[in-house]
Amino acid sequence: MAAHKQKFFLLAVVLILAAFFRFYDINNSPPGLWPDEATNGINALEALKTGNFKIFYPENNGREGLYINIQALAVKVFGPQAWVLRIVSALFGTFTVLGLYLVTKELLSVKSQITNPKPQTNFNTQNPKRFGNWKLEIGNCEVALLSSFFLATSFWHINFSRIGFRAIAVPFFAVFGLYWLLKALRTGKISSTVLGGVFTGLGFHTYIAFRFMPLVMV
Repeated sequence: MAAHKQKFFLLAVVLILAAFFRFYDINNSPPGLWPDEATNGINALEALKTGNFKIFYPENNGREGLYINIQALAVKVFGPQAWVLRIVSALFGTFTVLGLYLVTKELLSVKSQITNPKPQTNFNTQNPKRFGNWKLEIGNCEVALLSSFFLATSFWHINFSRIGFRAIAVPFFAVFGLYWLLKALRTGKISSTVLGGVFTGLGFHTYIAFRFMPLVMV
């Protein structure tokens, strides 16, 4: 039980670190608004005024509507401020770190079942891995924690988590879509299958890059 608590504590530390890097001084850094962010804000205000939350916004070369509609809800709650457009990205970025932990742990669990069909009763069972003359003792949770930590401190991910661009929603829906899909394959639960479909389907309403996700899943 102590090991369980330790891993949950470390995951909480990683998530707090991720949130700090993504939310700290978001009102001033980066300064000003990119033209794409400003266009999102205008569309968000129009959606609130008219009540017409579009699936696709044709302005600015066309953009999927899900992210802008969420920004509009944030503006309705907090007011028309630049930082309000960006906290949506910060939220997506922070929860993506959690999603990467979950999907990594689930992926390694599925792999363990394929390579070692015997049921694992010990949550902390460690698998030795050899690198040349070195022997590394590391378990699924440790790999998942390291993966989420690296994403939490990734410059690229922090940068786009602090800008109001819809592209940051792609990794969020990708990791959670894969997580629920892998869980459905492992457990056979209908609820996991449905959630995998929901997250994957919503991902197509974020950014054009998500259209490659079916190839990733295959």
